Amino acid sequence: MDLFRIAGISVAITMLIYVSLLLFSLTVNVSSEDMLSLLSSQRFRSALFVSALTALFASLLSMSVSVPLGYMLSRGLIPGKLLVDSASLVLLALPPISIGILILATLSLEPLREVERGIGILYNLPGIILAQFTVEIPVVLRLTREVFDYVERETEDIFMTMGATRLRTFIDAVLPAALPGLIATFIVAYFRAFGEFGATLIVSGQIPYRTETLPILMLKEFEGSLSRGLSIVLVTVIITLAAVTIVMYFREKSLRV
Repeated sequence: MDLFRIAGISVAITMLIYVSLLLFSLTVNVSSEDMLSLLSSQRFRSALFVSALTALFASLLSMSVSVPLGYMLSRGLIPGKLLVDSASLVLLALPPISIGILILATLSLEPLREVERGIGILYNLPGIILAQFTVEIPVVLRLTREVFDYVERETEDIFMTMGATRLRTFIDAVLPAALPGLIATFIVAYFRAFGEFGATLIVSGQIPYRTETLPILMLKEFEGSLSRGLSIVLVTVIITLAAVTIVMYFREKSLRV
């Protein structure tokens, strides 16, 4: 076995040990009393519901934008691919908390101020959805485009040679082949929104039982007690492990298509 392979295996083992230690710390520091108290707390259930609901709408919004745009970018049907990539990288590189501040500044502009007041975006659920969408869209768009990159184009060419329109080809040929990858992308989008913290912290107002999400509650509980904070972490770890398992299943399924 060459040294390069040994080094790679050593790094992989080190990372596995590190992640295992992080997970093991939960079992050491979380008390059963705090966990039961948390699970029975109305505030916890409210924060969990807010996170689950807003993440659903944010991920649906992200997919509705990224599926058509990702397909068109993958096939070179629209100009400005470099511009879109640059804009995505800017959003990806910005700290989420700065994105929240930018959303506040944007909605304070005179043309948008009255719209915001009429809809009630800030310090309300629509503001959380907007923050989650803005933070996750660069990742979702890139993943969606990669899904379409893996879809073979021969079937599309056959459909269009037979007279099918681009839209009909997309619906009948491309979407069925891309569906496992798109499902995996949707799950990633959902849990990326579910765990969003920085931008949400700014635009939500952190109102208990109304706009307090699970990550925000996690911070507040951690400030009072390590065990209480880690109890929420344990819940999110369990949810995340389930999500990762589902994503890996659909990812492998999409690669076999």
